[in-house]
Amino acid sequence: MRPLLLVVALATAPAPLLAQFDSSADPGSSLGAGAQIDPQLGPYEALIPAPDQSDAALASALRSAMQSVIERQAGYGAAGTYEGEQLMSQARQYVLSYSFEVDAARTPPQTLLRARFDGNAVRSALARAGMITQRQTEAIEIEVSGIDDLADYQRVATHLRRLGSVRSAAPTAGYGDVLRFKLQVVGGPSALELALPTGGLLRQQRYGDAHTPAQYALAR
Repeated sequence: MRPLLLVVALATAPAPLLAQFDSSADPGSSLGAGAQIDPQLGPYEALIPAPDQSDAALASALRSAMQSVIERQAGYGAAGTYEGEQLMSQARQYVLSYSFEVDAARTPPQTLLRARFDGNAVRSALARAGMITQRQTEAIEIEVSGIDDLADYQRVATHLRRLGSVRSAAPTAGYGDVLRFKLQVVGGPSALELALPTGGLLRQQRYGDAHTPAQYALAR
């Protein structure tokens, strides 16, 4: 699928493929509640052990998942405050998606709940409670070359979703094998320039200026 057609397809999709993220996540903080440390988790996701797939187990695991997210965003012990307890009790209201998984490598096999919360809503609630400070973002456009199909797009989108300095991202235009993204970034261009090459997926080809977005190439 050519990038320009890809932009149209994404614009008419029933749900966004790109998620919100937050730079306040601290990978060194306590995850709490038996959360699994998974490098594939986004800043508003958690993977929590559950005894089974019952409604009671779901409610308990969602509460623990929210605890994990709160402590990553606001620091160790934040979930134990009155405001943290309120958020955990309302965890179901903030869930975008959840699923049960089974880790068959364990003996006996372990049931896990993977939950993804609405980052904007959680971050706003934490800010209203005074648990975090909302930081200003700056709109920055970049271009990524080497995107030939939806699978390539998903690789790039997933990478952008995991960058702590990026609050949101959306494709806006495409030509040839190049796709342009508009990002909302905390810390400005310098923070983005440092973050984008993380993991080796993107290589910088051209620096940006007032008229031209920086361009990156998708690694093969």
